[in-house]
Amino acid sequence: MEPVPGYEQDTVRQLLDSGHLTTGGTHHVRYGGREGTANSILVPKATRAMVTRWSSLRPLHGSRPSR
Repeated sequence: MEPVPGYEQDTVRQLLDSGHLTTGGTHHVRYGGREGTANSILVPKATRAMVTRWSSLRPLHGSRPSR
């Protein structure tokens, strides 16, 4: 267990609030000399599908709106 930067915490919080991630069960974890509890973070099927769609997008080359 190691602290993460604030911007990562904010990002995960925002994704949880928007429903793109959900919390799972509570687990007892040990890492090095540290131990404690942690919640798993789950990626719903709809979020995985959205990311797959986004990853297949390609930029439009040479097209600019006409004026």
